[in-house]
Amino acid sequence: MSEPKQYLVAHLQQALAADERVHALDVRVKVVGEKVLLTGAVETPERRDAILDVARECCGDVEVMNEVSVIGYGGDPGEEHLP
Repeated sequence: MSEPKQYLVAHLQQALAADERVHALDVRVKVVGEKVLLTGAVETPERRDAILDVARECCGDVEVMNEVSVIGYGGDPGEEHLP
């Protein structure tokens, strides 16, 4: 890990927020030992994978642990019928 931990975290958070694939402001980034830990929740597996791709691109040879959960979104819930 060539840059100090706090710079790596800030750099990755900025990359996640700016990248068109994810625009993730709600992903938490933490350095644990010599690894980067990602946590949070997203709506699709594709977005979770994109977050991991961005993190790997940003972190170089640092191991990234992706613990971001997929909470799912069923899309259009349809009409709501009230009695």
